[in-house]
Amino acid sequence: MKITIEPYSGGTYTAQTDAEHINDVMNMFRGLLVQTGYHPQTVDELFSEDMERWFSEKENSDENE
Repeated sequence: MKITIEPYSGGTYTAQTDAEHINDVMNMFRGLLVQTGYHPQTVDELFSEDMERWFSEKENSDENE
């Protein structure tokens, strides 16, 4: 997988990996955000368990029944 970020402020930031596990991909993306200038603490806060979810906890529990 290859991810490229081109901020409006200029520059191009690219990361590439053969990893296919979502955790590896997300860590790569988080690293790119830090490279583009976002503060590491801000990035960590955005990728916490409190972030917006695709499915609510109720929807997840309904699927498992």
